[in-house]
Amino acid sequence: MSWVFKVMLVYLDTNIYCRPMDDQAKGKIRQETEAVLQILRWCRENKMKLLGSDMLRYEVTQISNVHKREEVRRYLRGCDSFVEQHVVVLALAQELEMLCGVGGRDAIHLSSAVIGNAEVFLTCDMDIVKKRRRINLVLKKLNRILDIENPVGFRDSFKEE
Repeated sequence: MSWVFKVMLVYLDTNIYCRPMDDQAKGKIRQETEAVLQILRWCRENKMKLLGSDMLRYEVTQISNVHKREEVRRYLRGCDSFVEQHVVVLALAQELEMLCGVGGRDAIHLSSAVIGNAEVFLTCDMDIVKKRRRINLVLKKLNRILDIENPVGFRDSFKEE
């Protein structure tokens, strides 16, 4: 008998992809960078899959530092699938913005993760992490829950088999 195990689908916010190129002088940033690099290793090892979005692609074009922009583009090539910016994504984003106080682009990232069926949304934006209960109350009516985490907490709780 053969068993098929479902691999976790994760959505990484733009700030996650940028973290390795940020100033590493602060301990918090260095810790988040180590966690991000570990998570990206797990993705390359097929322990989890990456979900991307049109919003990620757009935000990458807005990175002024050429080296940073190219590194983030390289990371995005590791995404297994992408969510297009569609009316359904925008409608859910608008609802998250109104009911949860999540800003426009952040709401589109969250909405893309939900529509793309991600199980986990990782961000270095602690404001979003703090709003996860409110966000999940809105998502509950769609019969969805999205695990919203900082990369350090996620890395520390992820169990490798």
